[in-house]
Amino acid sequence: MASFMSRTALFLLLSAVALFAAEAIPASRNFHVVQHRLDLAAEISKFCQSTQNATLCTKILQPYEGIHFDQFKALDITLDATSEQAKLTLAAIESLFFKKGLSKSTKDSLKICKDQYKSILGSIKEAKAMVATKNVIEAKYKVSAVISFYEACSDSFDIGETIPFAAQSEPVFQIGGNCLDILAAMEKALPATPVVMNSPPSPYSNVIGTIS
Repeated sequence: MASFMSRTALFLLLSAVALFAAEAIPASRNFHVVQHRLDLAAEISKFCQSTQNATLCTKILQPYEGIHFDQFKALDITLDATSEQAKLTLAAIESLFFKKGLSKSTKDSLKICKDQYKSILGSIKEAKAMVATKNVIEAKYKVSAVISFYEACSDSFDIGETIPFAAQSEPVFQIGGNCLDILAAMEKALPATPVVMNSPPSPYSNVIGTIS
């Protein structure tokens, strides 16, 4: 009887230990998941500090997934957000062509903007290709072009004239500007390129014969 009770007590003890371990493992995993998200949030916040609109930058990167934070991946996500907003703007521009009562000046501006936003999408695509190869300098040039195309569209409207798709286009400037700020910070962090100093030509380099 004593032996049976001993075995029963041992079984209950082992069951309790197993149950505790089963509950502890998920809790431990949850802790690591929470800690990982906090670490990522800190990295994202630091990454966005160089931008003029850090709040928008952080919001765009909230869905970021990954074991470690990668600034090129974060930049690519931000470029994708710029591209999606540019597509919305282009769609808004194209829909306005069917609106009645537009002045000739506004129609001309819409035509210009349609071309500019197509160019914006092309430049973003090229910038993403440069980011994929970690070519910061060329990517910066491509994103600079995005801002230039945006401004060319805005400048096509008369002074004081309301841009009818401003709600869609202004975020393009904000997000694209953040991309440019990020690339500027990344360029600044690049190792300095060593300057190769050429030796001055010898005064005797053109002399023929023996120098006495």
